[in-house]
Amino acid sequence: MGREILWIFHQTYKGLPLKIMEKYIIRGSYGNRLIKIHARKSLALSNYVTIFVHGLYGFFNENDINDKVYILAKKLTEESVSNVICYESSRDFSFDGSLSYEKRQESFKEKTFTQELNDLKKVIDYIIDNSEKLFGIKKKNLILNLHGNSIGGTIILMLTKYFPYIRKISLCGTGCGRGTANRPIQSTTPDESILLDSISKYSGELFLLQGSKDNIVPLESGIKILNHAKRAKIIHREIEGANHNFSKINEVETREATNIFVNEIFDFLKNKTHS
Repeated sequence: MGREILWIFHQTYKGLPLKIMEKYIIRGSYGNRLIKIHARKSLALSNYVTIFVHGLYGFFNENDINDKVYILAKKLTEESVSNVICYESSRDFSFDGSLSYEKRQESFKEKTFTQELNDLKKVIDYIIDNSEKLFGIKKKNLILNLHGNSIGGTIILMLTKYFPYIRKISLCGTGCGRGTANRPIQSTTPDESILLDSISKYSGELFLLQGSKDNIVPLESGIKILNHAKRAKIIHREIEGANHNFSKINEVETREATNIFVNEIFDFLKNKTHS
């Protein structure tokens, strides 16, 4: 699998030079599409790599310091909890990341669930094969955590082949059924029974974070996931007033929603489980 390093960021951390981000391009799972991978290294050596799986139309914007995924990735690496991988699945994008949000949406809208799943598999295979080069982790010592937002979490449910590598899975606003919007990735989502059968094979730690005012994914759909993950160690948190993507509390845009998202996921990944 070929790759090309696009550029490397350097930043000062407590007076010390620190290489914080590398970007890679690998081939996508179909056509001429490409996958952009953002690799952020833990400040101290860690055998953990946390992969963030975006939701519908999602992408990682390393220039938005207020983005909740950016904040969480920075916190995980600077506190040496985990290395971090964020990626953008097969899109038409420029190598310098200059495409607009609208253009990114346009290149994504015809993707199917299987294409998106296969892109994630390509990313995981790349990390497994290159863990020592990326993060200084020997393959035998590599431990994966995965976090999925919305349909990104649904995609994670289908990673049965990789479950032996995965210690923790966190989901936010994730359900187990097809969405109501008329988009190929939702209309091609596997039947609920297939998704639930897959997650029943997972035996690691599973965290579901939901907002009580999620008007995109019914809360009951997420609960079904927990009910079928009988082999997993389960943690469930429902945040009163939060919306689907944790940008609002009781319909008001607020930093509190972002802070809740970041702290809940961070504590889970750091092993600070809730009572």
